[in-house]
Amino acid sequence: MSYIKVRSPNSKNESKEFKFPIDTGAGVSLSKAIETVGSCMLSLEIDGSEIFCKFHRLNQATNVPYDGLIGKDILQQNFAIIDYETQILKFRSISNPMTLFTDKDDYDDDQKIHLKAGSNTFIEIDVKNPEIKVGIIPEIKISQGTYISKAIVKVKNNNKCIVSILNIRLIDQYLNKIYVKLDELPLNVFTLNLNRNIDFNKQNRYKLLTENLRLDHLNSEE
Repeated sequence: MSYIKVRSPNSKNESKEFKFPIDTGAGVSLSKAIETVGSCMLSLEIDGSEIFCKFHRLNQATNVPYDGLIGKDILQQNFAIIDYETQILKFRSISNPMTLFTDKDDYDDDQKIHLKAGSNTFIEIDVKNPEIKVGIIPEIKISQGTYISKAIVKVKNNNKCIVSILNIRLIDQYLNKIYVKLDELPLNVFTLNLNRNIDFNKQNRYKLLTENLRLDHLNSEE
């Protein structure tokens, strides 16, 4: 079952992450945090955004390995979009998508991608369309402050390619397995106009470099 990890300001331990499975067949949402009979509104903190949702009580004695359940009521209230291919859940009121985890993720910590705070990390990731051999990775926002850099890459024999992932946050990030789909190269990408006079002086090299680097996230001093 797929679930999301959230924090709750209602909790005595605000730094604790809670697991809430996504159940599109459940009419109401449940939480073990509710101590009274019936239902009440709880606030959930998701990637820095806070939303208020109605939960019904889930008995603490219930033998389930989760802290609650996100049902159809909350999904509809937040105009949720679930993308099982990329393991992403989107709420209209939250700008950044949420990662959908599975029980298997809890036992695969050694396979998670570790991005140190303020780092630029080069790793191998899986390619969805390895048949094109060479292609373009568009700039991809994985999560808040985490990006895959735009680049031309070559697909290796194991159907993977090497990418650069930038983490501009001040905390370490841990990512699950990533898949990317490459865009095909334009047919004329390697065409050279022999009639054009090319002056490889210092100024032109600097201009070419700045035009092809992704610098939007840097300030003038950086």
